[in-house]
Amino acid sequence: MIDELRKGGRCADFGNAGKRPGYSMGVDLKHLGGTGATEKAGKLYIDGSVSSEMGMGMVSGTIYVKGSVEEPLGNVVEVVSDEAGFRKFRSITDILWRTCQR
Repeated sequence: MIDELRKGGRCADFGNAGKRPGYSMGVDLKHLGGTGATEKAGKLYIDGSVSSEMGMGMVSGTIYVKGSVEEPLGNVVEVVSDEAGFRKFRSITDILWRTCQR
């Protein structure tokens, strides 16, 4: 799943995702042997509900959720969805970075 997201692919989770899905999505975590750098991330689809802290530490990619989302959220904000029946969430960091690059 992680390899697919790193390639910018699409992954699906059928059912409730629990707490903190998308944790550090788009980060090559240094404490897990990575570089600490940001990286490309794809789209995560959750066909269910999500507990709190979705997208905690997320810096790139998109999370689509069909069910409910508990607050507090992580580093994501809900934006207008381009997928029928799904709510769309993007990283606040990614949105700001892209805005500053213009």
